[in-house]
Amino acid sequence: MQIKQKFLPTLGIWLVLHGTVALADSASANSLSIPKAAPKSALIIQSKGMGDPYPEAERLVRFNGERLLDNDYQGMRAYDSSGAFYQGSVITEDPRYKQLEDSLAKSLASCQRFDSKRFPPGVTFSSDLHDFVVPLKALQTMFALRGKLFLPLGTDDWKLLSMSAYTDGEFTTPDDGSRYIQTKAQSFYRAVYFLTTATPEEVHDAIVGLAADRGYKEVIWPKDPSLHIDPIETIILNQRVTPNVTNACLITNERDAYPNLNICYKNNIGDKHNHNKLRIGSILQISAIPLGEKTEQFTNAYVDDRLARERNMTPEQIAEERKEIEERTFREAAKKAPYFQNLMKKVAQGNAKVAQSSIQVRDNALPEFQRDLHRLAHGLGVSGEWIDPFINKARSDMSSAAQFARQAADYAQRRLQSIWE
Repeated sequence: MQIKQKFLPTLGIWLVLHGTVALADSASANSLSIPKAAPKSALIIQSKGMGDPYPEAERLVRFNGERLLDNDYQGMRAYDSSGAFYQGSVITEDPRYKQLEDSLAKSLASCQRFDSKRFPPGVTFSSDLHDFVVPLKALQTMFALRGKLFLPLGTDDWKLLSMSAYTDGEFTTPDDGSRYIQTKAQSFYRAVYFLTTATPEEVHDAIVGLAADRGYKEVIWPKDPSLHIDPIETIILNQRVTPNVTNACLITNERDAYPNLNICYKNNIGDKHNHNKLRIGSILQISAIPLGEKTEQFTNAYVDDRLARERNMTPEQIAEERKEIEERTFREAAKKAPYFQNLMKKVAQGNAKVAQSSIQVRDNALPEFQRDLHRLAHGLGVSGEWIDPFINKARSDMSSAAQFARQAADYAQRRLQSIWE
């Protein structure tokens, strides 16, 4: 039986899903305006009681964001280093991660239970379903009432594969070029695999709807022709808990059916269901801290506070508040990132020189070049009028280049000033 699904996605997405990439994005000059920043008080969170892990998680995410801006990947810190291993990047695979993925695929192909296999240290199957994306048993009951199957795949009862991993990957920096880097930025993963006779659209709507009750919001994929992603097959959800800690979810929801799966699950499926419509999928939860029974009350408390506040806000106000918090987070991180500050200074100085050089070429070199070409044409006994349109185009291009360089230099200067506002 051929299984096309990659059970565990490439996990080099910790920075994206936990907010620190937003710090680097804020530094780009896609817009020449400096965004408004939320007050510093917006980053302060009040503990929800004894055992609340989120204040420390918030500090850690912000600290790793500072190290990212400072080009100090080795300075990033782990949450607790509990059994974590490197998951590898697109180019460089980690043997333990590959072993884990292969073991899951082979178990499914041979009708073996996932939790009967031996996995690398730090990888376990847990019956703790607390603080997960959706209540799995309620989801199963919902589909049963509709006459559809929704069952755990690879286990007899609902269990979550749990592990933690460090972030690594290929990074490109202006000074160092492209290089492979291992960091101590740690993230935690819990995954469940399911078998269903429901359509992909039905699975999408049910999971997104139940997850919304827990504060998860679907990320809408951009309408980009070059982005070949089926929004029903690949679903991303985000649950913002504190200003910079976001629990995230990646759902794979295959359209292709696997009729041969009835060989392994004939006792679970029964005869009333169409075996030719069996599909598989997975729900992967990604978090900055290990989630479960001990964290659920705190997650719910923070999310409930946010949802209560957002009920009195428009979607535009919510988006604007989010941008302002990201800008404040960026500015506070940039204050502790000398590398970024020096980079902005180099950008400002370099673009100022480019602007000056472009003006000199436009006002001095181009006119001289134009005169030389006219003299050459005259010496050959031909008209030089054909030369002028090309020179005029070059002069216009030099003016545009100078204007853009001046704007970039000005942006870099204003960006540096904004850090200390």
